[in-house]
Amino acid sequence: MDKHLRHYLWEFKGQNSLLVIIVLFMAVMQTANGIGSANALTALVAGQFPKFFLCVGLMTAAYALYCGLMGVQQYQFSRCRQLMNTAIRRDITARLSDTSYEVFHSQSPAVYASWLTNDVHTIGVNEFYDALEIVESSFSVIFAAAALTAYHYSLSIAVLVLAVVVYLVSPRRSTRLYRPIH
Repeated sequence: MDKHLRHYLWEFKGQNSLLVIIVLFMAVMQTANGIGSANALTALVAGQFPKFFLCVGLMTAAYALYCGLMGVQQYQFSRCRQLMNTAIRRDITARLSDTSYEVFHSQSPAVYASWLTNDVHTIGVNEFYDALEIVESSFSVIFAAAALTAYHYSLSIAVLVLAVVVYLVSPRRSTRLYRPIH
């Protein structure tokens, strides 16, 4: 297939942009919930019970909104995936209809069935899901870093340093630490 996921993301940019906006608001609600939790604990330790209950109320609202957005995100993800899968099938069949009889029959029907099912599934589900996961993770990291920086910039630096250390010693990165026993 000549077209890649990027092409279909762009073809349905309105629907996909809506999905990204939903994911953005989910990340904001998740971060607000974390900040509310930290503030609630601080207020509880300080004995400021009205502030504690306010923080718990805001956390509950943020979490409820997050859960609602999760349902909307699942719906929008399925909608985008269905639109892109249909477009992929459309492009495959258009390409097949433009081929000559000899070229068409040079492949078995199983190859064409694979194109219309397995390949569409791979692009529509796996690649699209992975792309959405990257966007979601990026938003979460950005908002978490902003929240940490709002408390104190040194927290963001410490987390960055620790992330690099974890990356450097992780099993995927370093086979010296975790060798299988034969």
